[in-house]
Amino acid sequence: MHYFWIGAVPAMLFLGVSMMPFYYGSGVRSVPEFIRRRFGTGAHLVNAISFVVDQLLIAGINLYLLATIVNRLLGWPLWVSLLTAAAGAVPVASFMAGIAANISAFNTVFRYDLWQTYIVKDKQHSYYTGVGRVATVAATLVAIGTAVIASSYSNLMDYLQTLFGSFNAPLFATFVLGMFP
Repeated sequence: MHYFWIGAVPAMLFLGVSMMPFYYGSGVRSVPEFIRRRFGTGAHLVNAISFVVDQLLIAGINLYLLATIVNRLLGWPLWVSLLTAAAGAVPVASFMAGIAANISAFNTVFRYDLWQTYIVKDKQHSYYTGVGRVATVAATLVAIGTAVIASSYSNLMDYLQTLFGSFNAPLFATFVLGMFP
């Protein structure tokens, strides 16, 4: 039995039942924002950067999977399929939703937890909206590059488990520790 069935499904149930009410009750927009309130700016910065990198790498996996389908269906070279998938010209709902979720999560943490908190403070909302739009385009371009990284793995689940072990496990442990005074 694979990791997903052993670890991911119980983890999702645990998150939904015990952690989400706590998260929403704390009135934060993101997990890194909760980390900042609980542990301070040092832990917040490390956590936010880690989350941003993780989301870009996982967006690359989703993009690579979509490009592989385009490649197999139309016979286009992989790089053309990657560009087509990134542009959204050949949308496949489930994969595009995955890419959109990763890019959206990246955008939120980048804009609120990194840019607005550490780089440019006290600007109008419209300024940060513009930063978010530029970040979305930049993240999509970076995801093309991370899709190339994903394509070098013979088993994408092994790569995904490596990413989860490197990024999600420490994030989860920090969040759980932050729940208790």
